[in-house]
Amino acid sequence: MQTYEFINSKFECDFSANSDLPIKIYTKHIPANQVITNFGVVEKYCYFLVDGIAQIGTETVNFEYRIIDFLFPNRYFNAYMSFVTQEPSTAEIKSITDCQVEYFIYDDLQEAYKDSFLVNKIGRVLTEESFILKHQRELDFLTKSAKERYVSLLTRCPNIVQQVPIKSIALYLGIHPESLSRIRKNITK
Repeated sequence: MQTYEFINSKFECDFSANSDLPIKIYTKHIPANQVITNFGVVEKYCYFLVDGIAQIGTETVNFEYRIIDFLFPNRYFNAYMSFVTQEPSTAEIKSITDCQVEYFIYDDLQEAYKDSFLVNKIGRVLTEESFILKHQRELDFLTKSAKERYVSLLTRCPNIVQQVPIKSIALYLGIHPESLSRIRKNITK
């Protein structure tokens, strides 16, 4: 799905190409295992994942790497706090597989906000959805066991084990890979 198709389906529009949108859209191929947004860099782009898988991670005060989220097709992503504040990113975004993305630039978005009711609506809705996903993840960490979080992840993304390294899944769940191995064994019994 391309950006214009996503917007058509979500906002009842009738665009026939990305060039019809009220903001300029660019495309890019990103090879597997490439950093898309690095720590300490101000995020200037908002991406739409057309194809592939990526991850957003951060470092703890003890310099341990943690995965905040996995990104799958038909989703917007960026180092959101950096994008909004235009301050250096505390997150890193990295492709897990080859990725095809479409993106727009921060400055173009600010201009489009001045003139387009649709762009304002899209921005609001996507921000609300992002907040809901973040809040649900926080609730999961506070109310679910590691096994329940893993089962929930499998429900949302049934093929994740074939597409994402087990070590990365363990980092996302906040557990050691050995603990995830035990959980996986208990589930398959």
